[in-house]
Amino acid sequence: VSFWFYFPHRKGAELAKGVLEKDGFDVDISPAASSKNQWLCLATKTMIPEYAELSDLRNWLENIAEELGGNYDGWETEIIQ
Repeated sequence: VSFWFYFPHRKGAELAKGVLEKDGFDVDISPAASSKNQWLCLATKTMIPEYAELSDLRNWLENIAEELGGNYDGWETEIIQ
């Protein structure tokens, strides 16, 4: 599952990366494609996307983004049949 964050400064993205990696996420940081003034922090974690867990995670991820001056933009995953 991929989780998307945007930060106005690389520093915020780096701080989020540190927090997320401690919780088992793989994290990549890059300039956001949609804006020269934003940094994408893309966190991924292997998991089965279940509603209750994603709901709890969303609250935690939104708090991380808010505390570090960024924006949590949601998640996505591939459908595997």
